[in-house]
Amino acid sequence: MRIGVLGTGNMADALGGHWVRAGHEVTFGGRDVRRAERLAARVGGGARAGG
Repeated sequence: MRIGVLGTGNMADALGGHWVRAGHEVTFGGRDVRRAERLAARVGGGARAGG
């Protein structure tokens, strides 16, 4: 399943990480694209930042 997360805070980190580990494709987006990119890199598993 493809999941888009709006925000890059603690909740996005926790939920996004769980969804990636469950095998979902997760895209993070927020006001600060660099922060979304860092979050996606930290979560790993093919997570990405949207612009």
